Amino acid sequence: KLPMRWSETENVLWKVPVPGRGHGSPTIVGDRVFVPTADPGKQNQSVLCLARDSGKLLWQTIVHPDQADPGHHANSSAASSTIACDGERLFINFLNGGAVHTTALSLEGRILWQQRICSYVTHQGFGSSPVIHESLVLVSADHKGGGNIAGLDRQTGREILALLRTLNA
Repeated sequence: KLPMRWSETENVLWKVPVPGRGHGSPTIVGDRVFVPTADPGKQNQSVLCLARDSGKLLWQTIVHPDQADPGHHANSSAASSTIACDGERLFINFLNGGAVHTTALSLEGRILWQQRICSYVTHQGFGSSPVIHESLVLVSADHKGGGNIAGLDRQTGREILALLRTLNA
C-alpha cells in the first residue's frame, strides 16, 4: 500500500546523505537502490548502491575520477542521467572530459566496460539516460555542436549501430 502523504518524518522509512550532487533518478532493482552522483570538489562521478530496506551504503564505484562536466546552468549537475538495468548489468551515461561516455557495471559495482560515444559541446548540461532494447544499449548525445545516437552491445560495449550522426552546421 503506497502512502498518499509524506513529509520530512511522515511515511519515511530511511534517509541517508548522498555525497556530491546529482539529478538522475534512483533506480531500484530487487533489494538495492542505485544512485548516480558527482562530487563537484573532486570532479569525480560515481554510482552508489544502497540497501533498499535500510539505506545502508553497500558499495560506491568511482566511474570517472576527474574531469566531470556539470554544465553551464545553475540547476545542472555532472550526474543528471538515470541508471538503466537489464537485471545483470547497470548502464550509466556521464559527460566527462568533453565527451559523453557510457559505462556498464556489474550489480556488485565492478566496471565491465566503458565506451566513448562522442565529443560534446556543453551549453546547459547533459542528462540523457541510456535505454535498453533487446541486446542493445541505446545512447543519445544531442548537443550544440552536433550529436550522436548509438546502439552499443550490452555485453561488450562495442558500437553495433550508429543511428544518427550530425556534424557542426
